[in-house]
Amino acid sequence: MAFKRRNIQKDSEERSLREKKKQREEELKALESFKKDLDQFKADERKETERRKKLLRQNMAENINLNKLKVKQRKEEDEEERAALHIISEAKKTISMIKRKKELEFQAAKINWRSMMTSLVSPQLPTTDYIEEEKKIEKVQKEKEEQYKYSLMKRKEYEQKLIEERKKQHEEFLKSEEKKKVEKSEVNKKAVKQRSVVQELDKQFTDKIKYEKRKTLEDYREAWQQQINENKSTNEYEKQIENSILMKEIKKSDEGKQQFLHYAENLLKECEEKERPVHPLKKYLNEYGLLYSAEEWKAVTEKLGEKKRNQTEVTERREDLMARKALSDGMRKTWTDTMEYREKRRKERLAKEAKAADDAREKMRKELEVETATTRRELMEKFDEKLFLNADGPKSLHSAYRCAEAVRQRSIQLQFAKHVKDVEADHQRAYDESKIQDAEKFKKEEEEKQKIKYEKEKKCKEEMWKTYKDNEERKAREAEEKKKRDHEDLENMKKEIEQIKANEKAETERKQRIARENVAENKKMFEHNMKIRREEELEEATATQYVLEMKRKIAAVRKQKEIEAQAERLARRDRNIAVAMVETADKEKEEEERRKRAQEEKEQKYQKEELSKKEHQKRLADEIKKQQEEYVENESKKKREEHEKRKWEIMQLHKKIEINEEFEEEAKRNKYTKTADFKDIWSKQMEENRAKIETERMIERNMAANVAKSVEEFDARFFTYANKLIEESNARGRPTLPLEKLVQDYKFTTGKLKAPRPVGKEGWEEDSEEENTNVPSQIFNEMDNAEVEGGGKPTKTFEYAPDGIRANGLQK
Repeated sequence: MAFKRRNIQKDSEERSLREKKKQREEELKALESFKKDLDQFKADERKETERRKKLLRQNMAENINLNKLKVKQRKEEDEEERAALHIISEAKKTISMIKRKKELEFQAAKINWRSMMTSLVSPQLPTTDYIEEEKKIEKVQKEKEEQYKYSLMKRKEYEQKLIEERKKQHEEFLKSEEKKKVEKSEVNKKAVKQRSVVQELDKQFTDKIKYEKRKTLEDYREAWQQQINENKSTNEYEKQIENSILMKEIKKSDEGKQQFLHYAENLLKECEEKERPVHPLKKYLNEYGLLYSAEEWKAVTEKLGEKKRNQTEVTERREDLMARKALSDGMRKTWTDTMEYREKRRKERLAKEAKAADDAREKMRKELEVETATTRRELMEKFDEKLFLNADGPKSLHSAYRCAEAVRQRSIQLQFAKHVKDVEADHQRAYDESKIQDAEKFKKEEEEKQKIKYEKEKKCKEEMWKTYKDNEERKAREAEEKKKRDHEDLENMKKEIEQIKANEKAETERKQRIARENVAENKKMFEHNMKIRREEELEEATATQYVLEMKRKIAAVRKQKEIEAQAERLARRDRNIAVAMVETADKEKEEEERRKRAQEEKEQKYQKEELSKKEHQKRLADEIKKQQEEYVENESKKKREEHEKRKWEIMQLHKKIEINEEFEEEAKRNKYTKTADFKDIWSKQMEENRAKIETERMIERNMAANVAKSVEEFDARFFTYANKLIEESNARGRPTLPLEKLVQDYKFTTGKLKAPRPVGKEGWEEDSEEENTNVPSQIFNEMDNAEVEGGGKPTKTFEYAPDGIRANGLQK
């Protein structure tokens, strides 16, 4: 029995150890999950801090953009002010230009008046056509006045149009400024709304994050408590099971004891009946355990048998219920329209369909695996070929192969070019000979043509000389006759001119006297009226120019008429002088009256125009002042609004900074509390990392061995590919020297072939690994200058061996 107790104790200790291991594993799992949750919590905190930083940066960027927009608006307003001032200055310049033009026109009028007075002073002979000419001049003057009036009307209309256009431009400018102000206000309102919305969203987001953090922490606590409670419940349940097992063991041991005691009692009775000694049995029984009387033993067994009786009743009832249930289940199985039967058939049908679908899927999967395996094999082969061809060695082989092909093509090209040059030289020689023959023929033909031409020219020159002599003689005769006639005409003209000059001198003296008097009077009037008659004199100047031109034309006609009918003029002169004097006096009076009236009208018009101009300038000045005042007021309002906005932004920034500081302080507190918990976990991780590093080192060593094998395989493949290219180049007649050089270089670089010992050097180490990689230039020179007897180029074949590669020698 003691042995059984010891076994029971061992089993209980082992179970407790297993339970402790399970608890430790569960605790480790819980710590890992808690660690993951903490990492997620840290990541969420980092994301939240980054998001807040981004929001702050966005707010700062928005503020910077708003400031830039304000600066742009100010610049635009300054440019608009400059444009308005530029328009005003241009208007002033146009006014000054108009004044300058008027002054120039006044000076031109003065010059024209002087020329008119000089023309009046010049001697003129009165004729019968003089009155008609004066009438024509008056008509011209009237037409000029009408044209002048029409031009004034047009000018006024043009000035009015300019004024209206400038007003419209100014109104449009004001409307555009108002629109811009409205747009700016709307933009500012939108910015304020957006900021308020962003702030509300920030608050909501921060509240959500805080709520989620609290919720996650509460969930972690609840999960931890649930795990603790579950562990407690599992421990209690396991203790109960152990206690029940111990009770069963104890009951078994008690039953053995009862059997033993019952057997001992029977032996004692037999001993008493047969009168045997009982002392040894009682001594053994006292050493083994206590002795019970029959009555006591009956009472104990009755108490212990109550549970068994109850258990037998319960088992009987349970067996009865199970039998009834089995009968009902058997009867129900015979029914065909039950829900269970239908559900069973439906499940069977679904199972069959699912099995068919699974079989089809499995078939498709196998087919796809086969296809993928084949495609993968093909792709891996292609990829292996591409990798091999993209390596340095095959690339250099291809370049050498192309170099050999280029050398072959170049030699063919040179032969072809030489052939072409020979053919072209033959063609050029034949062409030059044909050209020389053509040139000789052309020379002969040209000489014959020149001879014929010379004879024709000779004949023509002789005929021209004869006609020239005849014409010269005829011209000399005509010139002598013309001189005689001109001499006679000149003498007659001299006589007539002398007579006309005498008459004209008397007439000019009389007209000069009259003109001087008129000039003195007209100068006084002119000095008094020239300030008023600026614009009219321009038209008069044009009229006077027209009159002078007409007079010049009339004088030319008059001279012709006087030459033709001099006698008639001399007879009519005296009569026309008297009539002309009377008419000129009347006309001068009428002209003076007209000039006075015109001057008065022009003075009135000039005064009215100046008044209107002054009023217009005053209006423009008032409007500019109003605009400047409005601009100053608007700028002051804008500055106030900007000041208030900046204050509001600063307050918001301070609030955000306070919230961030509080959040950071909470995060720091949590961080300090968590670092102590993480130290043990980190130490365990360090041990795991060390083990991982050791395993990785072992993997690296295995990888190095695999790499060495792959390098050897690559070298073998490279040399087979090189031999293939050399054979192909030999078959096509290409030079193989570049490929051979490249293979030799590859051998020296890979260490498959040792460099030859140089001549005249000491201290040469034959088997040094460093010198195997150096390729001496002597080998290249020998390979370049290698020539085989009987012509042709040397070729080499290379074979691969695992210990190294050696050249088999040069072959013809």
